[in-house]
Amino acid sequence: MSSPFLMNFVAGLVDRMVAERALELRPGSFDRVVRFVAGRLAGEGLKSLVSTLTHAFQECEDVLEYYPDDGALKDMITHLRSW
Repeated sequence: MSSPFLMNFVAGLVDRMVAERALELRPGSFDRVVRFVAGRLAGEGLKSLVSTLTHAFQECEDVLEYYPDDGALKDMITHLRSW
């Protein structure tokens, strides 16, 4: 189970990625994607944030397309506060 912090972080990131067309989701699946990715983050502990996010997005059945490379994902995470 993930924390409210992780849920909010992932929701903000997914929202930004969809807005920037870096991520395509099945219609109506936003909440499921957030729960799946946040759950993966909670379960991975001290592993790389970028690597864990990339794998979670690629493994989530509700993600239709995942476009960013590691550098682009790092930039989105770094600038998430200004979003």
